[in-house]
Amino acid sequence: MGYNGFALTVHPDLGAFDLIHPCGLRDIRMTSMHEALGGRGPSLADVRTSVTVALAGQLGYAAVRWADAAEPRQISRDAGPPAASDLSTPSAAPTFSTGGTAPW
Repeated sequence: MGYNGFALTVHPDLGAFDLIHPCGLRDIRMTSMHEALGGRGPSLADVRTSVTVALAGQLGYAAVRWADAAEPRQISRDAGPPAASDLSTPSAAPTFSTGGTAPW
């Protein structure tokens, strides 16, 4: 059985990666956006926002609304454009639902 995932290493401590073989690949050195860009990488908040908005668009969602973890979560496929304040709240986590009661 195999699993596929998605990860962006923005600016982590890469020391722990010396202990694993990501995807079973040996002799592969992990890096980060920060390291690859010579210490000028984007912030985690900027990456989180950009990737979330792009992924939501690819999945057919018209908008992303950032919500506190305690708030009921729902996003509509036919929502209007997100407010700027909704896209710039790095402490909140984006969540999506099918519009019903079962969150993804």
